[in-house]
Amino acid sequence: MIEINNNELIIEKIKQMCAERNWSVYKLSLEANVSSNTVYKWFKTKSSPTLHVLNAICEALGTTIITFLLDDDDYPGLSNEQIKLLDIYGKLPESARKAQLEYLENLLNTYKE
Repeated sequence: MIEINNNELIIEKIKQMCAERNWSVYKLSLEANVSSNTVYKWFKTKSSPTLHVLNAICEALGTTIITFLLDDDDYPGLSNEQIKLLDIYGKLPESARKAQLEYLENLLNTYKE
């Protein structure tokens, strides 16, 4: 897990995720609604965004803060598909989570019969 106070690792992970999407700093700043000058400053000085801004960046990158901070090793025994399901579930509002759990439980029960 990346420690929240490890600025360098946070910045490197943001850079990595942007590279995976072929996003420029400008694209990231637009998607996250953050000044591109601010993002350039983080990259240059290895300082990291506030938790509130990191959350906006994670949303723009299609992930959650929890998933962003976790390494692949933090999901022992889970497939990429299972990790993706957990990530999507984490982005849902509480009411949608409850509805999805109920749906999955009902689906499971139909396969048990």
